Amino acid sequence: DLSNPLQAGLVDMIAFTVGSAVPLAVGSFITDDFMRMVSVAAASVLACAAFGYIAAHLSGVRVAVGTVRVLLVGVITLAATYGVGVGFSKLGVQV
Repeated sequence: DLSNPLQAGLVDMIAFTVGSAVPLAVGSFITDDFMRMVSVAAASVLACAAFGYIAAHLSGVRVAVGTVRVLLVGVITLAATYGVGVGFSKLGVQV
C-alpha cells in the first residue's frame, strides 16, 4: 500500500501554512521585542506538540512517540533559526 504523493503534499502544505500562522498571530500583537520572542517561541513549541499529537493520533502510531518526535524536531529547528538570526545580526545584516 503506497501513499498518494499528491495527498501527502497537500496535507504538508496545509500543515505548514497553519503551523506558520500560529507564531505569526502571537507575535503580531506584542510590542516589546523580548516578550515577542519569548511568546513566539512558546507558541511554536506548544503548536509543535499539538501538531505532533494530532499527527500521531491520525496515523495510528503511539501518541507519546509522535508528539515527542515533532516537538524535538521543532525545538531544534527553532534553536537553529535563532542561531542563524544571531549570526546574521553579528555580521551587521539588517532586515
